[in-house]
Amino acid sequence: MQEENLNAGMDKAGTETDANGGVRPESVEPEADATVVATDDQETVIASPDADKTVITASISGDATVVTSAGELSAAPAESFKPVVEFAVMTHFPYALARQQITNHVLFEATSYFEGRESARAPVALALVLDKSGSMEGRPMEQLKIAVKYLVDRLTPADLLTIVTFGEESEIVMPLRRVMNTDLIKQHVDMIRPRGTTNLWAGITDAVTQLFSTDAPHHIKRVLLLTDGEANEGITDYQSIITEVRARHLAGLSYSTLGMGIEYNEELMMAIAKNTGGNYHFIEHPDEIPMVFERELGSLFGVVGNEARLKLDLRKDTEVTRAFGLECETRDGTVTINMPALEAGKTQPVLVELRMEKHPPARFKKLDAELSYLPFGQTERVSQRASVVFEFTLDKEKVRSHENESVRLALATRDIVMQLERAGGLAKSDAQTATMIVSQAETQLLDAGRSEDATMIANVKARLESGQADAAAKILSGARFKLDQDKTQVQDARD
Repeated sequence: MQEENLNAGMDKAGTETDANGGVRPESVEPEADATVVATDDQETVIASPDADKTVITASISGDATVVTSAGELSAAPAESFKPVVEFAVMTHFPYALARQQITNHVLFEATSYFEGRESARAPVALALVLDKSGSMEGRPMEQLKIAVKYLVDRLTPADLLTIVTFGEESEIVMPLRRVMNTDLIKQHVDMIRPRGTTNLWAGITDAVTQLFSTDAPHHIKRVLLLTDGEANEGITDYQSIITEVRARHLAGLSYSTLGMGIEYNEELMMAIAKNTGGNYHFIEHPDEIPMVFERELGSLFGVVGNEARLKLDLRKDTEVTRAFGLECETRDGTVTINMPALEAGKTQPVLVELRMEKHPPARFKKLDAELSYLPFGQTERVSQRASVVFEFTLDKEKVRSHENESVRLALATRDIVMQLERAGGLAKSDAQTATMIVSQAETQLLDAGRSEDATMIANVKARLESGQADAAAKILSGARFKLDQDKTQVQDARD
């Protein structure tokens, strides 16, 4: 694939020309203070005054299938809710050293919100996959039932729900159906009795079969998996499970995982969520189960864009060597990164590392990026596009003096995640070193103004110092996942 040299030549009117004087497309990068409206009047491209950020804003239009206040499905114009997705692109160093191989970083951000004062959400198709093995006896099962009943009360006849439990085998407590008779559903939940081992994969398989048994194109499909133990029946191989859930994600299904206590496999549960765009939660005490269920519903009900995907079309001699915190697939010069759902009031980052071969001094477009997703309540994907341009120069000072602060902070967060991953591996074998690493991460988070995250890490340090290595490792897993996703809140546009 041929890259574009953006300095090939300019005619008097400012239109780019090739070496033979033919007209080339206009520059993909607007002037530093320019606002350019796209020809379809749906996207606005804005480059900030210091040229360190390009933002593409798209207002979602067309009819959306939404859940009304009466709990019914209704077609409504998206304009009444004014859902917005902003796609921002930032390069760590917009200037790059010419005539040598270099590594640079690009930060993509998708910020979603509703501008309108009317509220709406897409209908959901939810599968609860619940561990009923013998270890769930007592308080864990009591709190689980409370949480399920809370969730049932929050759903409506417009939503679909299936409940699957697993011990030695899987049992479909309730096939996929509309949430109509909530009292009857709760009676079935009360009949769940803990027993047996942990055939996690059987539960997942039955849940997926149920979710795809009904044609529900407007519904957001998610599996909510809770377990307190290691998978020890059926398919237990880590890679086999990840391969299967990843394939289902490509069909529009995400998984959120809830690990409770200290016996479950946190790496497996994190990987399931990470590979399918869902959430991962560590539940230390059974009393936390209802709160986590509530958080999950908030995540589902706030979806602005589902099945989000970032595609990077790379130019010659350019390679994506890493996508931090997310899985990526490279094929024929195009990198595809599956992202979590775009939630209202949050910014979802994607940080990638680029390796570029030697270039002469000039401006080169190194990749085209496309963010695509299903707008809430709709079945047709929409896309927003941007290009990444670097200016190659021999001036080292020019390179050093134009560092993007947002990308620098994102990289610092990724460094902390890698430190915490190392600490998690040492928690049980070398608590002293793990404590030192965690303490350093706590200081870095405090220095960055992330007091909430620093408090979470301080809790890990306290557990390590008191000899609770297992609990420390599990809390670390939740902290790593949160920092790896690094979603940030944005102010509601209606405030």
